[in-house]
Amino acid sequence: DLYLLDLNPVDAERYWHRGRWKTFERRQVTLSPKGAAPRTVTLRWSVQGPVIAHDPARRRATALAHVSQRAGASGVFAMAAINLARDWQGLQAAFRLHPSPTNFHYADIDGHIAWRILGFAPRRMGGHDGMTPAPGDGRYDWDGLLPVEQLPSIVDPKAGWLASANQDNLPKDYKPILAYSFREPWRYDRVVEVMEGQPRHSLTDSVALMQDVASTPARRFVSLIPDTVPDAAVAAAALLRDWDGVLAADSAAAAVYELAWADLEQRIHNIVVPAKLREWVPLFEIGAILSLLESPDKRLGPNPKGSRDLIVAMALAAGWEEAERRLGPEPALWRWGTLHDTVIRHPLARRSPMIAAAFPPIEVGGSGGDGTTVNARWLRGDLSVAGGASYLQAIDVGGWDDSLFLNLPGQSADPKSPHYADMAQPWIEGRMLPLVFTRERVEVEAAGRVYLDPA
Repeated sequence: DLYLLDLNPVDAERYWHRGRWKTFERRQVTLSPKGAAPRTVTLRWSVQGPVIAHDPARRRATALAHVSQRAGASGVFAMAAINLARDWQGLQAAFRLHPSPTNFHYADIDGHIAWRILGFAPRRMGGHDGMTPAPGDGRYDWDGLLPVEQLPSIVDPKAGWLASANQDNLPKDYKPILAYSFREPWRYDRVVEVMEGQPRHSLTDSVALMQDVASTPARRFVSLIPDTVPDAAVAAAALLRDWDGVLAADSAAAAVYELAWADLEQRIHNIVVPAKLREWVPLFEIGAILSLLESPDKRLGPNPKGSRDLIVAMALAAGWEEAERRLGPEPALWRWGTLHDTVIRHPLARRSPMIAAAFPPIEVGGSGGDGTTVNARWLRGDLSVAGGASYLQAIDVGGWDDSLFLNLPGQSADPKSPHYADMAQPWIEGRMLPLVFTRERVEVEAAGRVYLDPA
């Protein structure tokens, strides 16, 4: 949370808090940047936390309250405690040490499953929700943290399974509101669809579900294609009408859909958002766009349904034209994976030739899926892969040696190691690898040994 502090007009090292002037805690440090002279800066703290802006001329300072700076916040200690716990009850004490917001899923050899939200959650005073900066005069301070026992949890649900996929999974009546930055529920909804259709769920089923690239938004888009479209949209409409909405890497329909959707998003944005606000409202959620198209209203003009059909048709035509431009003149050769390519680059490679030479790009290959599929793949503006499910694991609880995993691009961070990128190809293929557990299996599977000499 951000707090706006009023500075004393005579002494800018004091701020108003709960009816009196208080003095910042201060510390001076010397910075020695490369190629520049050392300089001394003053670090300040208010009762809320570190001061990130100090402007005596405006009599204003800004302080930051963050859970990572609360007493006892240590993810390292929390993970050590979690790993030492023997059962669900024993985990509760470890959970109290875990500062970052986390969905924690649990299963044990006795058949119990559970879920709990972890993390330091502030008690905000004055009805403040944390969404905007608040006056730092004490009315909206944090009043400690919520006990972890008061955070949402589920133990042994009747359905027999639990899932989370970055969706809003807080109970609807839960107070206080803990977070707002959830993703749309497409991936979770697909998990529900699959799980409810399976009387039993195996390790193989878990692997298949993690690799699932069926897109609910794609299916809903296809249902909006008009029976009659202009000539420019006929080919795209014909390709998509019988498509199942699976964003497979080798799918031509998936490529046309993604290109058409990108065009449609921009069209809806230009229609609905006034020009002067477009900088501040750069995008819509997919669900909002689909809801508008499925139930068109006056925002689309005096003939909403007619406008909707025309918008969809124009997007289809634009998608087809863009596919021809980017993928060539032969639709039989179009592939979603050609556009949705995965290349891993060091984040500093563009700024440092030395880093770029030491960490060359890893060409992983064309991927299926997008940000709406269980097998998550976020999109860049050019539709290449920006990120997604880089680590996957399917654990056989009790039969630990049968567990499977993938870790993109490999198990080593050293580009000279043979294990630096040896999981890139299995990852793009969805081919899970053994995650062995017992000493006996580790000895069998070991490819080498690394000895650490503290001397």
